[in-house]
Amino acid sequence: MRILLRANVFCAGQPSVDHPIVGTKRGRRLGAMIENGYLVTGMSCGHCAQSVTEEITAVSGVENVRVDVETGHVKVQSTHALDEAAVRAAVEEAGYTYGGLVALV
Repeated sequence: MRILLRANVFCAGQPSVDHPIVGTKRGRRLGAMIENGYLVTGMSCGHCAQSVTEEITAVSGVENVRVDVETGHVKVQSTHALDEAAVRAAVEEAGYTYGGLVALV
């Protein structure tokens, strides 16, 4: 089977019917999961990362959150597309500044 992708779509590795890894400008799809990256500023330690993780995890559909305190990048895996306003509210509830969507590398 051969899968052709449009020019604006990212593909990591060889996609297959069993394990597609395909993404768009707003995130990438990992099988049934969607992964997006966000920028959060004001974090400086593990406690900061834990606070952000707890608040974002409470957003409906979020399955996994990874925080890199040094860069401020937060990767979020979810079962469906997330409302950006809900992510912003979660970050602000944790006490940090939401910087918007960032490209996943």
